[in-house]
Amino acid sequence: MSVEVVIVNPASKMEKDEEELSEEQIQSLLLEAETRLKKASGSSSSKQDGDGGVVSLATGQEVGDSASRPKLVPESAKKLAETIHTVNTACQEKESGRFKRKYAEIQEAKTSGKKAYYKKLKAKRARPMK
Repeated sequence: MSVEVVIVNPASKMEKDEEELSEEQIQSLLLEAETRLKKASGSSSSKQDGDGGVVSLATGQEVGDSASRPKLVPESAKKLAETIHTVNTACQEKESGRFKRKYAEIQEAKTSGKKAYYKKLKAKRARPMK
């Protein structure tokens, strides 16, 4: 029994195919493949699995329902947001009459000789706002 081996150079064929396609044609093929992929993933239950969006081959950006996923926020940004919120709350209280009333109440307790009540009010004021 004899076997003939024929060697075909597939690299030369691939180079020939790449030369025939222009950049616009490649982009249109990639976009078409993405739409097909979206349709296929839309009919399956992959959206419920939570693996969400698909990376676009044409643009390199994530497409799909990536907006519905929460983004990771660095710890420093959380602390900064909390500080800003605390300062805003304090400013709003100063602008309102509440701050003036509390301060007046503390001063009244201080001058009237109610030491325990004064200390309680002062300690309450020193606590951070919620």
